[in-house]
Amino acid sequence: RIVEQVIVGRDPAMRDKVQISAEDAANMFVVKAEPEMLAEVRQLVAEIDVSESGSYPVRSIKLERADAAEVATGLQRFFQQRARVAGRRGANRSGDAAIFGDRRSGTVVIAASDDDFEQIQSLVEQFDAPSPDRSTAFRIIPLEHASVNDIADTVQSIAWELQWERMWGGNTGTAMNARVLIETNRRTNSVLVFGEGEIIDTVEQIIAQLDQPAADQTKMVVKAVHVERGDLRSIERLIEQITATPGWRSWQGRDPDQVQVETDADRRLVLLIGDKARVDEAAEYITQIDSAEGGEGQVIESISLRYAEATRAATSLSRFFRDKARAEQKRLDRVAVIGSREGNLLIVSAPPEEMPVLRDLV
Repeated sequence: RIVEQVIVGRDPAMRDKVQISAEDAANMFVVKAEPEMLAEVRQLVAEIDVSESGSYPVRSIKLERADAAEVATGLQRFFQQRARVAGRRGANRSGDAAIFGDRRSGTVVIAASDDDFEQIQSLVEQFDAPSPDRSTAFRIIPLEHASVNDIADTVQSIAWELQWERMWGGNTGTAMNARVLIETNRRTNSVLVFGEGEIIDTVEQIIAQLDQPAADQTKMVVKAVHVERGDLRSIERLIEQITATPGWRSWQGRDPDQVQVETDADRRLVLLIGDKARVDEAAEYITQIDSAEGGEGQVIESISLRYAEATRAATSLSRFFRDKARAEQKRLDRVAVIGSREGNLLIVSAPPEEMPVLRDLV
C-alpha cells in the first residue's frame, strides 16, 4: 500500500507501468516495472525494511513546497546523529527512524515510533512552510548538552548578525547576498539552518561552541565582523591567541575567557563567540587590523612585552610608522599597531619588509 501510494500515486499511466503485489506467506514483494522504476522501488523498500524500524507503523507526509528527497536525507541524518548522541550517553533507545523521500510525488515515507513521528512532523512543517528566506540547502543540528531553550536567544542573534551583514556589510558580491535562516525546534531539541554555501558549516560550528553542559555555560553572544582586506585565518589564530587565559590547558575544557572564532570565506566574515565584553574588544581589534593597507603577504601577529606598557608602546610605534610612511610618500595606514592590556600584547599588521624594523624598535 505504501509503495503504491508513493510510486504510483494517482497517476493512471504509472499504474499501467508498475505492477506490485505482496506475498505475505513467503514474506516477499513482487514488482514488475521498468529498470529505472524498479530501482526506485528497491530503494524505498530498503529504507523501510530495516531491523530497527521493522516493527514501527509506516506513514507518509505529502509536501507542498520542499524537496522530499532532500528533506528525507536531512531527517535521516538527524536521527542518525541523535542515535549516536544517545549511545554516548548510555541511553536505551528502542530504535531509529527509517525515512525515504520521493521527489516525483513530493512524499516523505516514515517508519518510526509514534513519538518520533510527531517530532518528524514538526520538523517537516518547518521545512515545508512558505518563506522567501528558505533555500534548498538545510541542516538539522541536534544539541547534545544544552537545551535549545537556553541558547535560543543567542542562536537568534546569529541570524540577526548574518542578516545585518548581508544587508549592510558593504559587500555587493553575490556571496554576501547568500541567505541564511536559523530556527529552533524545541520538540527535538535541535537547530535548523537553511542557507547557501559555506555559511551552513560555519553556523554549525558556532552552535557546537554554544552546545555546552549546563555547568559550563556562560552568557555568550555572537558578533559578525566583515573583513575587507585582512587574512581571515591569520585573524582567527590571532584573536584566539590573545584572548586565551595564560596557562590554560586543553584538558581543563573550554577556556571561559577565550573568544572562539569561526570564519566564512564566502562572505569574508569573522564570527566571534564569547563573553560580550571580550567579543566587543576582539571586534575592535579586527577593525583596526583591517584598516591597515593589507598588501600582498601582510603579516598579522602578536608580540608580548615584558616591561613596556602595551598601549603606550603602540601609540609610539604607530606615530613612528606614520611619520616614516609620510617621509617615504607611502600610505599612512601600511602598519597598524594595537596595544592590548590583556597579557600586555602588541597586535601588529604590517608588510613583511616593515616587520624587522618593528621588532628592532620593540
